[in-house]
Amino acid sequence: PRYASLPNIMKAKKKPLKTVSPADLGVDIQSRLQTLKVTEPAKRQGGKIVASVDELLDKLRNEAKKSNYSSNSFDTHSTHALPTMHPQLADHLNPGCIDLAEKLMNCHAENRWAKFLGKCNALSEALNKCLGAEFEVRRKQQLIEARARRARFEENVKDIRTDAAKQKEFEEMLRQQNKET
Repeated sequence: PRYASLPNIMKAKKKPLKTVSPADLGVDIQSRLQTLKVTEPAKRQGGKIVASVDELLDKLRNEAKKSNYSSNSFDTHSTHALPTMHPQLADHLNPGCIDLAEKLMNCHAENRWAKFLGKCNALSEALNKCLGAEFEVRRKQQLIEARARRARFEENVKDIRTDAAKQKEFEEMLRQQNKET
């Protein structure tokens, strides 16, 4: 049985618990334990007020170097100075929306800080609508193809069933002939 029965549970409840230590079992755990020293963390420094965006980027670059992060994500000459929110669109997967994607990327590159205030939102919404429309078209095509595959499968199953029925009829006819002879 998976679970203990009620009488066995009640018997176990009445028995006193035995306390067993590793030494009672003959096991030496001291060789497996390692004592670590814990030190107090370094005191935190207060934040530094920066006067300009360039000074902030320099500070971020220095912190990235200290923490072994790539400083490319803070490069001021890059068109993608900050990490992107979505992967790049593929030409072969989204052919109808490439021009909108390029316009949005250019808007983000030209207005790096204004994009956070919504300067490129109209292009972003247009791109989302375009991608949604392409997705719907692809989904409808896939649905039509899936229905056609299903119909072909049903036809094949129907043929197999009729072939099996014909084979049973043939076997029955042979049995009848064997009984008659």
